[in-house]
Amino acid sequence: MFPAHPQHSTGYRCFRLRECPVGPEDMHKLCQILARCPGLTEIDLSRNALSEQGIERLLISLPLLHSLRLLR
Repeated sequence: MFPAHPQHSTGYRCFRLRECPVGPEDMHKLCQILARCPGLTEIDLSRNALSEQGIERLLISLPLLHSLRLLR
């Protein structure tokens, strides 16, 4: 579901994942990958049914994303 080699994505500024089933374990993996994308300025997770556990995991990871300016 997510790129296995995020180092290839370091040039990207925006990550979009819309209308996908993102469970708590998926969110955990996604946060690990996003943490390795230092230039990320935007994350779009709109139209996803995120669980409370998934949202909590995302909130914990946000401080690691120093360039992030927009979260949808």
